[in-house]
Amino acid sequence: RGSLARRVPARVLIFGAIAVAMWAVDRFLAVPLRLPVGFHEVAGIVIGLILAFRTSTAYARFWEGRTLWGGIV
Repeated sequence: RGSLARRVPARVLIFGAIAVAMWAVDRFLAVPLRLPVGFHEVAGIVIGLILAFRTSTAYARFWEGRTLWGGIV
């Protein structure tokens, strides 16, 4: 199996280039690129809830493993 770290810089550069292209179109051409604020609010709330759930689940699994390891030792 390969490492994921080799593919990350290429993807960062690709998305960076897309962001620069969108900025240039918005800045220098008369094409307005706007997103409604509601989308960002909803996406932020959803991502926050997912991260909170994953964090609490990971901590519960860690604590269960620590408890089992303490019983073995």
